Order: sequence, then structure tokens, then C-alpha cells
Amino acid sequence: MALKKISDKVLAESIRKHSGLLTYVAKALGYTYMNVYKRVQNSEMLQQVVQEVTERTIDIAEGNVTKVMEGKPIAGEKITTSVKLDTSWKYLRTKGKNRGYKEEADLNVKQTMNPDLPNDYRKLYKLKYGHYPEDEKQD
Repeated sequence: MALKKISDKVLAESIRKHSGLLTYVAKALGYTYMNVYKRVQNSEMLQQVVQEVTERTIDIAEGNVTKVMEGKPIAGEKITTSVKLDTSWKYLRTKGKNRGYKEEADLNVKQTMNPDLPNDYRKLYKLKYGHYPEDEKQD
């Protein structure tokens, strides 16, 4: 079965199922990444589905970060909070650029440490806001 014979509806369903990760969509459907990518690029509806799924996943990643910063546990049975936080941080750096998340090297911020807050959490806050409040107090 050629990729063109799969309906946009079936492809959109697979995109939603695999959180917009086209590599997984392609593997599940038995096609190459490039075939799926080209199909998405040629369909406004599929592009919109990818965008919606990406935005929803960014919301989840931001929620994970917020919960950890507030001292609340991240729901889940088998994955530790640190793994979820690391995964959320990586996702926000790559997919959340339109919401202001950037690589730390892009921010040109001071590398000061707050002993009360692990460095990973500080990095996440800096990725979103460009600074950390404790840095301002130390100036």
C-alpha cells in the first residue's frame, strides 16, 4: 500500500497517537520518515494536526516543570520525576522555541548557583524567562 493511499484522516489519527513525532508515525505505518514528512508538508490539515499535538505536548512539558518548581510530584507510575523533568526540559528546548524556550547558550545569562534549587530547575526557569530571580538579588 502506498502512502498516498492512506487517507489524511488515518494519517492524522496516527500523528495524534504518536504525539506528532513523525519518525514514530512512519514506523507504525511502515513508511520512511521522508514520505510521511512530505505528505504532511503537502497538506494544510495535517500540518495543523501536527501543530495542535505539538502545542498540547508543550503544555504537558510546561506543566511538569511547573509542578516540580512548586514542589509537587509529577503523576506517573514507572518514570521518575527527574527523568520526566529532563525529558520535559529537552522537549521545551527543541519544540518550545516559539514560546520563548531557548538553548542556555543562547541566553547569555550569569552562571550563579542557588544552593536551594538544583541547577536543572534553574536552567528550565532561565529557558522560559531568560533569568532567574536569585541572580538579580545577588547583583
